[in-house]
Amino acid sequence: MKQVLFFFCLLFGFSNIVLADGIKFKQLEIDDAWIKETPPNHPMTGGYLKIENNGYSDEVLIGVSADFAMKSEIHEMKMEGDVMKMRPLENGLVIPANGEVYLKPGGYHLMFMKLKQQMVPMDGSNKPVS
Repeated sequence: MKQVLFFFCLLFGFSNIVLADGIKFKQLEIDDAWIKETPPNHPMTGGYLKIENNGYSDEVLIGVSADFAMKSEIHEMKMEGDVMKMRPLENGLVIPANGEVYLKPGGYHLMFMKLKQQMVPMDGSNKPVS
């Protein structure tokens, strides 16, 4: 399994709508990227997307970065007994060869913490929606 130091310096801007379609990095393709909007002064939010691996070897997403957050991590949510737990993936997230991984609410996702700004919806021209 090949590990890729893959930093998402995503240009999410301030949006909770679809922002990125068809971004390619080597054999990986990112689609349907979006983040959840936040109330004013909220310290964190989640990011979601689909990563498709069109290559012949597994890849591992091991890092994430965003200019709008002081800290960013790759997280998973899973049931442990009767309790849903969220935690960072210390060894990264495997994107299988010729497969895809969905980062979505309630499962794997990106966690943006210590936000520097409020996340607000944008229109198609990247202007905040009033």
